[in-house]
Parts: sequence; C-alpha cells; structure tokens
Amino acid sequence: MAEGKGYNILYADPSLCVGCRLCEYACSFSKEKSFIPSLARIKVLKLEETGLDVPIVCIDEKVAPCKLACPTGAIIKDEKTGAVKVLYDRCNLCMLCRKACPFDIMVFDRKRRRILICDLCEGDPACVKICPTGAIKKLPAESAPYNKAYAIASAVLIARKAEAIVPK
Repeated sequence: MAEGKGYNILYADPSLCVGCRLCEYACSFSKEKSFIPSLARIKVLKLEETGLDVPIVCIDEKVAPCKLACPTGAIIKDEKTGAVKVLYDRCNLCMLCRKACPFDIMVFDRKRRRILICDLCEGDPACVKICPTGAIKKLPAESAPYNKAYAIASAVLIARKAEAIVPK
C-alpha cells in the first residue's frame, strides 16, 4: 500500500476544541474499560499562553519516527488502517519510541508494562464519535489539511521535551 493512500488518519482542529477532554475519557474507556485519561491514546494539550486547547494525536503518516527508533522492529504500520501499532512480543521496553515521538503521544502503561499508541480503534475511533464540537475528525490521509495551530502545539511539545532532557 502506498504511504498515505487508502487509509484514514485522525485530524484535530484546535480552533474547535473546547478542552472538555471527553476524547481522553472515551479513548481510555474504549481501550481500558476504565476512565483513566493518563492511559488515553489522545491528549489535550492546554496552551495557557494562547488560551488554546489542542487535541494531540499521532499524525505522522509518512514517516513514523517511533518505528525508525525501535531497535527490535516492534513498531509497525498496520497495512489496513495505516495506524502505528506495537507488537508486544517484540517490545523490550527500551522507550526509544517514546523519545523519538515528536508529539509525545506514546504512553507507558506501568501496570501492564507496555507502550500504548492510537490504533484508530480499528477504524472506528471513539474520540471522533464523542467529540461534541467535531474538533477530531477521521479524514483520508492524503487530504488531511495542514493546521498551523497544530504545528505550533507540536513545536511547543518538542520544546518542552527538550527542556526536560537538557540540563539547566
């Protein structure tokens, strides 16, 4: 399958997000059968400086840095959905995938000792269904619009990540 062709990605429009975090609750309940937002595969980033709430999802459909960083080949792209998936039998929990993720969206489940990432709910994302404003959409990968606010939020995330690892 050609990259970006024939499958959907999640697209988050920050201009429509009201910061309700229902997407996080729907995701965690859909996947974990519990309302535990810290285990959600989607995060709402609150940018106090701008007053913007930005739903952060894995959007890199062309090159998955997490896949490139994985030394064991445990990160794959699902041929059917295009979603990034973790093969738990191959994962050695080195966390290089988490460090490589520019969106800081990969979650480590400490209880079950595994990496969590959005798998698009096998094509029927719970976050899309529950979003009251339509801020989260499932769109064909090749037609998803570029969003400047999302790019800014991604840059903020990257900067925050860099601050955390660079000694002051």
